[in-house]
Amino acid sequence: MKRLWRELSDTREVPDWFQDALLIERRAHEIREYDPLVIPGLLQTYDYARTLIRAWNVGCSEEHVDHITRARADRLPALLGNRPLMRFVVREAAVTDTVGSDMIMKEQLEYVSRLIEERTIRFQILPRSPHGPGTCLPLRISTLSPTQAVGYVEHALGGEVVETPEKVSELMTVFGELQAAALPPNDSATLLRRIQGEL
Repeated sequence: MKRLWRELSDTREVPDWFQDALLIERRAHEIREYDPLVIPGLLQTYDYARTLIRAWNVGCSEEHVDHITRARADRLPALLGNRPLMRFVVREAAVTDTVGSDMIMKEQLEYVSRLIEERTIRFQILPRSPHGPGTCLPLRISTLSPTQAVGYVEHALGGEVVETPEKVSELMTVFGELQAAALPPNDSATLLRRIQGEL
């Protein structure tokens, strides 16, 4: 009961539409995530996250933006004790389009590279292509047990949890197609380092 209360208390600065997804994330043994535009929230540095949150929350006070940013930046450290297997696929635009400034972007890419080198995550880049599966919206699949997985899909007004086995299976298929079309992990890491060097 104390653990659940602590987890619920930790989500106060998280948008309402994301709180269920956050609690699922913390119980996951494996996380698969795709983002076509930006580095996924779990992997964002403080400055990178703050730049995005400030841009998407125009009417919020600086203090509120800081609270939301801290909640996002604290997500990955909260998971590391459980050591879930984490696989990420992003479109090439997520690592080449500058967010904030060259310095912020370089720091962000260095952080992702370090997580790859430490084997904390598996990370693949989906090259630009007029064809292929990369045009879908962000999605995540969290595996909670050998027989239970939960999906999460984002849209313009937030996101929603997907629980039915049929829908989760569809998301698994989409993620598999994204992985298959992406560069292998070693090639993705090499490309990431090259982009860092160009900033």
